[in-house]
Amino acid sequence: MESPSDRRLLAMCVLSAGVGVAAYLGAEQYFDPSNGGVLALLVAIVAFAVLMFADGYVTSRGA
Repeated sequence: MESPSDRRLLAMCVLSAGVGVAAYLGAEQYFDPSNGGVLALLVAIVAFAVLMFADGYVTSRGA
């Protein structure tokens, strides 16, 4: 199993952090503001896991 290159890993981290910030801002606006940090953390972790899975799937398929 290959590990992703530094640039791909950085891109996935930045993208998942951006999704987490968007979730935090959405939670502040539409939901209870006291739970915004927890929601942002969970969404960012899920986004990162999905990106890592997709990267591994695409890499293993040779595309």
